[in-house]
Amino acid sequence: MIRGIDSNILVYMAASDVPQHGKSRRAVEDFLSLSPENRIAVTQDVLFEFAHVVTDPKRLQRPLKMAAALDWAEAFWSGRETTPLLPTPATFTRTLELMRAHALSRKRIRDTLLAALLEENGVRELLTANAADFRLFPFLQAIDPTR
Repeated sequence: MIRGIDSNILVYMAASDVPQHGKSRRAVEDFLSLSPENRIAVTQDVLFEFAHVVTDPKRLQRPLKMAAALDWAEAFWSGRETTPLLPTPATFTRTLELMRAHALSRKRIRDTLLAALLEENGVRELLTANAADFRLFPFLQAIDPTR
């Protein structure tokens, strides 16, 4: 089974000083330990957003240096348990379709792109702390491990 991951869960996994750290880390580790075939799907956009957030001193008490954030992102991208997902030309079209179908605003573009990429790759579950943002996509089950 493959589960997608949102940038907020990656941030919580990397930032040991946030309350969601333990639950996020355990959720990923527990899922991966259930079966040797289990994988975490990640996109470039999610990892770039991760790097943006974990280096921001306004968001974290102990932000990472950019070099450390990029190293962390690269290690996750190439990890044995990771399935990297890349967009295709169809991803753009599907994202636009979903935006129009659900009358979504500019603040929902990145979430919709992530949902379209997951759908395109047959990924039906997403680990995210913003489960409500993904509930409108009937093909995707949003799981909030921070609760």
